[in-house]
Amino acid sequence: MLLAVLLLGLPAPAALAAPRLVVLTGPDALAPEAQDRVLRRLGSDGGPQVVTVPALLERVRVVGLDRRAEDAGCGGPIWLEDWQARVDRVEVDVQLLDFNGALAGVSQLELEVGCLDRVPDRQDLLRLHLAAATAALLASRTSNATMQRFYADRMVLAGETARGLGDDLLLPTGVDPAVQRLVDSVTLPPAVAVAVAGPGGQVFVDGLPLGRSGARLAPGLRLVQLRSGDGATEVTAASLYPLELPTLFHAGPLRRDQLAEDLAAVAQGLPASELVRALDRLLGGDLAVAWLSPRGVSVRGLDGVPLDVPGGEGQQASGTSAAEREVVLTWADRWGIGGPDRPLVVGLGLCSTWTTLDDPVAGDLGGPAGGIAVWLRVPTRSWVTVAATLHPVARREPLPDGYDADWLYRATVPVRVGVRAEGTFDDRRWEVGVDGVLWALGPYAGAQRVIPGLALAGAVTRPVIDSRFALRLEGHGLAGIGVVGGGLVAGLDSTW
Repeated sequence: MLLAVLLLGLPAPAALAAPRLVVLTGPDALAPEAQDRVLRRLGSDGGPQVVTVPALLERVRVVGLDRRAEDAGCGGPIWLEDWQARVDRVEVDVQLLDFNGALAGVSQLELEVGCLDRVPDRQDLLRLHLAAATAALLASRTSNATMQRFYADRMVLAGETARGLGDDLLLPTGVDPAVQRLVDSVTLPPAVAVAVAGPGGQVFVDGLPLGRSGARLAPGLRLVQLRSGDGATEVTAASLYPLELPTLFHAGPLRRDQLAEDLAAVAQGLPASELVRALDRLLGGDLAVAWLSPRGVSVRGLDGVPLDVPGGEGQQASGTSAAEREVVLTWADRWGIGGPDRPLVVGLGLCSTWTTLDDPVAGDLGGPAGGIAVWLRVPTRSWVTVAATLHPVARREPLPDGYDADWLYRATVPVRVGVRAEGTFDDRRWEVGVDGVLWALGPYAGAQRVIPGLALAGAVTRPVIDSRFALRLEGHGLAGIGVVGGGLVAGLDSTW
C-alpha cells in the first residue's frame, strides 16, 4: 500500500524536446553500438549529435584557472605600473630607431604579461603589439634576406595580435603607415565561442571582462586572468592561453574528471552544475546527457528531466521498430519510477544477529544466531526507496522442565519493511532508513507469538565486477515489546 501511494501520488516528470547534442556517460558509453542505442531511444538516426565525453573534449577546451603568478615561472607578481612604464620606454626606443633595444624590451614585456598583478588596460596591450610590429619593420630594413623574412613574420604576428584585441580599439596617432596598413589588412580566422563558470571570481581575456553569457573572440595567444570576486583588484591566476577551439574557462581549481562527473550527475537525474550549464551556453544550448548501462539507456535534460520516448502514441519513427525501442528502455523508463542512479535492487547474503527476549514463559531468551538474508529495494520518483528484507534466523532455546516441548524455536527478525534515503560518496552508495519489524516466536504450548517493533538501518555498497553488482554491508538496531537486538548483513546487490 505504501508503495502504491508513493507511485501514484507523485507527479510525472515533464517531457523535453529532442536535443541537438547528447553526451554519453555510464558503463556502456564507449560500447561500439552506444550511439545507435541513443538514437533509437530518441526515435531518430539523424538530427542530434551523439558524442562521448572524450570526444566532446576534442571539440571544446575546459580550462581551470588556479595558477598564481609565482607558479607560472614569474618568481612573483609584476607591478602593473612598472610594466606600463617599460612599455613607454619601448615606444621611445622605437622613436629613436633603436630597434634592437625595442625588440629586446618587447620580448621581455610579452613574457611578463602573464605575471601582472592586476588586469592591464587593453590600450596598453595594443601599444605593446604596435611597438613590436614597428621595431620588426625597422629591423627588416637593415637586415639580410634571411633576417628580413624572420622580421617580416614577427611583424605579421604582432599585427594579428593587435587586430585580435578588437576593432573597437583605435590606433594611436604616430603609428608607422606600413604598420597601420598591416593591421588594417589582417584577416582573422572565425571567432570562437568562450564561456566562463566557477566560483573563483571574474575572468578577463586581454583585459576584457567576460560575463556569464560568454563571448566570441578571435583565435590566437590570449592573456587570460582571474580576479577574485571579493572586491580586490589583484589577479589571483593568469596564463597565456592559445585560444583555438571553443573554450570554457573555470574560475578556480578544476579536478581532472569534474566535468565527466557533473555530466554523469545530470544523467542520473540531478540538476546540472554551473560547469555543465556553462558548457551548454558554449555549445549553443540544447544539451542532454545519456546514461548507458547493460540494462538500457536514459536520456535527460539539464534539469534531470527524462526526454520523451517517441512512438508511444502511434508516432513510430521511420525505420525503427517498436521492438528495437523496447530493447533500449530500462524498466524505470517503462514504468516511470526510479532511474539509472536509483535502480531496482535485489540481493542475497548472510546475516548475523543478536537479540535478548524477555519471555513470560521461558524467561530470558537470546544470544547470537546466523542465517541467510534476501532483500529488495524499489525506488520511487522521489528520493524515497521502499526496502524489504527477509532473513529468517532460527535458534533453538531449551525450555525449563515440566513443559510439553523440549525446545522453543525462535525466528529472529524474519521480516523488515521500511523506507530509505540514499546518496553517494566517491564510488560508494550509502543508505539510512527506518523499518517496521516482525519477530516470530514459537511454536510451543500450541501457540505462536508475533512481536512487532522498529529498526534503524544503515548500509554502504561498493561496485564490483561491473556496475550491475555491488558488495553490501548493512548494520541495524532493533527494538520491540520486550525485545532488543541488532545485527549485520553482508552480501551482493544486483541492479535491474
